[in-house]
Amino acid sequence: MIRFPLATLTAVALTLTACKDDSETKAGCSKPAAYERAKAEVKRNLKSPSTAEFPPLPSGPLYSNGQVIISEGSAICQFTVSAWVDAQNAYGAMLRSNFTVTLTHNPTSDDWHINETLIAAR
Repeated sequence: MIRFPLATLTAVALTLTACKDDSETKAGCSKPAAYERAKAEVKRNLKSPSTAEFPPLPSGPLYSNGQVIISEGSAICQFTVSAWVDAQNAYGAMLRSNFTVTLTHNPTSDDWHINETLIAAR
């Protein structure tokens, strides 16, 4: 009988969970795709979108690292993305703002519907 340490089994389970998270969904309905669409929506609302700097997308099954939080909503393919953006204001000063974007992916048309966008300067 082969015995595996608990740590090995846990690592294998986490790896399988991480792969399952997005590989079983359509490419458009995933947390990374939701993050990219949320960033585009935030840029659309900035005075100087070309100066926008966002935190990197976290990896792992939860897609949360304290800087970016991506959670699934109650509807199918609905996500809430919360993070920060550094961008220049109308006077050229770099300011950090927190944002939350709630969005839903439509798999039929392969596009996103923005439900709500909140951007608040720190």
